[in-house]
Amino acid sequence: MLHWFSTQAPIKVKFQFIVLGHLLISLLMALAVLGSFVTLSSYPAAIASAAAGILLSVAFSYFTGKAISEPYVQTVVRMEQLAAGDLNSPILYRNNKDCVGRITRAMDVFRNNAINLEEVTKGQSIVTDTLAARLNGLARGDLATRITTAFPSIYEALRNNYNSALDSLADMTRTVAESSNSINTGAREISDASHDLAQRTEQHAASIEETSRTMDDVTKGINETATSAAHVNKLMTEINRDAEQGGVVIKNTTEAMGGIEKQAHEIASIIGLIDGISFQTNLLALNAGVEAARAGDAGKGFSVVAAEVRALAQRSADAANNVKGLITTNAKQITEGVHLVMEAGDLLGRIISRISEISRSIQNISEAAHAQSERLQQINIAIGEMDSVTQQNAAMVEEATAAARSLAEESDNLSNQVARFELDSSKVARSSATARQLAHA
Repeated sequence: MLHWFSTQAPIKVKFQFIVLGHLLISLLMALAVLGSFVTLSSYPAAIASAAAGILLSVAFSYFTGKAISEPYVQTVVRMEQLAAGDLNSPILYRNNKDCVGRITRAMDVFRNNAINLEEVTKGQSIVTDTLAARLNGLARGDLATRITTAFPSIYEALRNNYNSALDSLADMTRTVAESSNSINTGAREISDASHDLAQRTEQHAASIEETSRTMDDVTKGINETATSAAHVNKLMTEINRDAEQGGVVIKNTTEAMGGIEKQAHEIASIIGLIDGISFQTNLLALNAGVEAARAGDAGKGFSVVAAEVRALAQRSADAANNVKGLITTNAKQITEGVHLVMEAGDLLGRIISRISEISRSIQNISEAAHAQSERLQQINIAIGEMDSVTQQNAAMVEEATAAARSLAEESDNLSNQVARFELDSSKVARSSATARQLAHA
């Protein structure tokens, strides 16, 4: 019963049990006292019964309170120790079925988690320290050293991946070193090709010299042709100038004729205006006479009409003067047009004379060009051969120069990059031997 009360009864049941126990003790004590009075026992017997009841109640309270409080107190103390970092001390009451058991089992889970976390933290510390050291070496170019110390199982894949990545990087670096050797070999081959090109260039220089002598003869013929061409150019310039002057004359003639036509249209317009003014003047004069006759003395108001009549008369006079001026101008323009046409005829005559001279000069140019054609034919053959070879040489020299420069730069760059890394000496030796064999092959 006591074991059940201590380890399995829920806290609520425990308190209910205590309350019932006290009630039972109180009831027994009351019955004992009452029995003493009923049986007329002595007063000391009643006191003894009450004292026995009190002692029984105190004893019951002590043992039940200890059974309840002691597990809780010890659990709280152990919980504080666990919070302080004590993971080694045992946790009691884990088998209890009451609330204390539930708490201690949860504490045991916390302790196990803390132990696991501590182990994981230690493993992480080992991993980070090892990786930091190896990455520091990698930053200095050390590609030969691997991580040989085993990591915790959860991090073992990380160690293997790191070693594999380092192997791949080392292989790539060795490949770069081999490529650098191949580049150096290619640079030497390009140097030999450049030397061959230089020799061929010297041979072609002799052909160029011979061609140069032929070009001297051609130059003389070209000079003769140039002289004739200059004369033709001069004549053509004069013809062009005369033709331009003829064009100007013709243009002026056309403009003069256009002016005549325009003036004729203006004369017709002015004459029409004069007719209109005359008609209006007659009407106004008639109206003024009629109104003046009707109004008598009041006809003074028609002074405005009379003033308008005078204005129209003045406009008619001005129009007549304009007609006279235009007619005079047209006569002058007609005279100028005739004169310009005559000048155009003279210019055309001179142009015809120039054309004859041009024909003779062109004949001379044709003969000289024929002679030059024969000479140029020989030159073209030689120049064609030289041009073909020269273009090939130029292309090869350009390619060789660019390739040599690029190879030299890449070789230096690769050598500098490879020199930064420390590789496995045995593997490097094997790679170098393989590269030398490939180069000699």
